[in-house]
Amino acid sequence: MVVPSERLCCLATVRLREFKACEKAAVYRAEFELPAGKHVVLHLCGEHLSQASRIAKVEIARRLGRGKLEQKLAIMRLTPIRSKVKRAAAGKSRISGQ
Repeated sequence: MVVPSERLCCLATVRLREFKACEKAAVYRAEFELPAGKHVVLHLCGEHLSQASRIAKVEIARRLGRGKLEQKLAIMRLTPIRSKVKRAAAGKSRISGQ
């Protein structure tokens, strides 16, 4: 079950023909940079992480125009996401000694 305060996989809102809508919690934040200095940030579940570059290219084409699709992408950062709920639960376990 996804808690409302958690980020969802970007495929919950980004519609791509190749992928079904995804309602899973995002566990990674992938930040891409175009040579021109523009950035695209995607929040992804573990299942779609391997498709991050492909999803980013489609998003760049939608946001900046089709010509930008041919530009090379570089992942600047790939950061694991820990939800506030999981951190709070982990803290409770340590305090209570469970």
